[in-house]
Amino acid sequence: MLTSGAVHYVAISKGGTVGLPDWRSPALGTRVRVALWLVSEVGENGTFTKAELRTAFPDVAQAERRMRDLRQAGWEFVTRREDPTLSQEEQRLVKVGSPVWERQHRAAGLGLLTNAVRRQVLDRDRSRCVRCGIGAGEAYPDSPSTTARLGVHHFVPLGKAGGKDTIDNLVTECTRCSDGAREATPPSLTEVWQRIEELSPDDRVRVLAWMVRGKREFSPAEQAFADARRLPPAEREALMSRLAGLVAE
Repeated sequence: MLTSGAVHYVAISKGGTVGLPDWRSPALGTRVRVALWLVSEVGENGTFTKAELRTAFPDVAQAERRMRDLRQAGWEFVTRREDPTLSQEEQRLVKVGSPVWERQHRAAGLGLLTNAVRRQVLDRDRSRCVRCGIGAGEAYPDSPSTTARLGVHHFVPLGKAGGKDTIDNLVTECTRCSDGAREATPPSLTEVWQRIEELSPDDRVRVLAWMVRGKREFSPAEQAFADARRLPPAEREALMSRLAGLVAE
């Protein structure tokens, strides 16, 4: 028997469960299916990889995102960052949270954010990740073949003290930062320090300020570029033409 708080799951075994819906059922939502797969195929304290998750759900594009959504329903996962015994690809299911396959828990951890609220957060953050500063569709410097996708996430997860659907608890983050892991091997402390040593004194101050605040602040030029990228194509072309004329003066 697997126990998580006051919730009890019966006869959990590798490859199947008794008393729980089948995670393979296409009638269930993706988040529910992912939760059931984790319980029946991984189990608490078990490990899995993103590749295994994708193999289990070959026709589902958002399986990894739905897995991350479970964190806001009390599910806990760790990566190599928190547990050095794991490989770069592995994650560990530390705790099974709310049984989202049950009707009364189906909405656990799901925020009811309106499009207006999402747009307000994106506008406030200038449609850039507050963690790394990347914009939607831009390539990561350390992985040019990977482009960023932005989303609105909770700073303090729902279900925890202070976790609310309020503007001051919502931030714009790229998928990579919100996942808390890096698709590419992270640089070493020595490599990062060498890059910092090569910076000018003013740039070193900027980096320190960004690290203290936990986010990067943009220069007026960067902010103008971010705003320009959000214009409709026709207006963006018109702006480029006007800017080219201004530069040529």
